[in-house]
Parts: sequence; structure tokens; C-alpha cells
Amino acid sequence: MVLLLSALLCLCLVQLAQGATFRQFVSRHVNEPKTAAPNNNAYCNRLMQQRGMTRPRCKITNTFIHAPINQIRAICTNGGRRFSRHLFDSHMSFSLTGEPETRQVL
Repeated sequence: MVLLLSALLCLCLVQLAQGATFRQFVSRHVNEPKTAAPNNNAYCNRLMQQRGMTRPRCKITNTFIHAPINQIRAICTNGGRRFSRHLFDSHMSFSLTGEPETRQVL
């Protein structure tokens, strides 16, 4: 499960390296509070359509974090442990939704 969070943080770094801003990362991957939907597939499809993403289906890289932005941003300061120059592991867990399931990451 920690691997999933690390992968999500790596995704953030890749997006930032490719010119994506933190605002774009939040737009693509943060939904707090979680939007109601009958199932995870409908949830991902709904959010991606509402946010103007080009594909109507949720991919593994389209994971959504359900936490306040300040908690996510804190991972890179006092809320996380540095793995490398731009990679941090969070001290707290986050609720995530993505295909194929919803999970709590520790």
C-alpha cells in the first residue's frame, strides 16, 4: 500500500517535471470531500468529465486523493520523510479512489 502512495507521489513529480503545476496536479488528483457516485467506475468517469480530462474512463494513473490540499502539500515539508531529492513518504495515511478499488493507504 505504501508503494501505491509512493507511485502517486512519483506521478506528481513526473507531472511537475513535464511542466504541470501543483494546481494542475490538484485538479487531476484531489477530490475532497469525495463526490458521491454509485461505484468507483462511475465516480472516476464523473470526475474526469467534470474536470475536462480527455479520456472518459478512469485509468490507474487517474487516482483521486480525498484529503485537504494543505495535508497533501505538507508531505513535502514536516508531514513526510524524504526518500530522495523530490520524493517524500507521508507520515499519515490518505484515502484514495481509483480503478480497480478504493483503499486506505498507510
